[in-house]
Amino acid sequence: MQFPNPLLEMKIEKRIERSMKYIRPDSTLTNKDDFVNTLKDLLLQSSSIQEYEAKITPYIKSPDIFAQRIFETYTNQSFITENKLDIFSYAPKLKYFSNNHSYIVYVAGLEPFQNEPMEIYKEFINFGEIVAITTDIENNYALVQFKTAESCFSAVTSQKKFFYNDFIKVGYATNLEDYMEDQTHEHSEDLHKRAQSIHDFAAKLRKERNIKN
Repeated sequence: MQFPNPLLEMKIEKRIERSMKYIRPDSTLTNKDDFVNTLKDLLLQSSSIQEYEAKITPYIKSPDIFAQRIFETYTNQSFITENKLDIFSYAPKLKYFSNNHSYIVYVAGLEPFQNEPMEIYKEFINFGEIVAITTDIENNYALVQFKTAESCFSAVTSQKKFFYNDFIKVGYATNLEDYMEDQTHEHSEDLHKRAQSIHDFAAKLRKERNIKN
């Protein structure tokens, strides 16, 4: 089977690897090669990951796979992945995400090992049904969309210490931009303080040398 480009091939292989974990024991595709080839065909014929998920449903046994969705849009025979998320412009493009932003929360301050869809799913499922999860490892946050605004509110107002970490923050996705700006400002202030400390220390050393001389 010919793939349009290496990136697409890589994405397909990763998606197939995840799907293989959920093959139904009673599936007519008992041969592994037949199963893999069928998944490749379905992926190449699908216009989106969502459409593909619907097509492979008869071949998988666990609904948990839907909690691990990686939000990629299959367009013009290539995968487009948005890691840096602008919730206002990007969310409507994701079929998984509701246009109602009040259903979506951000989870910020995550370590890379925590910023995995299934880890976040297990941490937030007690607040209510989760529709979608997407992660941004580079900026240490994730977005979680609940089915109801009530679930979203429960997560935001919860006193729970997520991942046993006091520094993890949860808030409405509409406030994500403000949070990121605050973090950038705090980081800049921290860098300024460090630079000033180094400058003061260097000045002190010069002064001590001058006294000795």
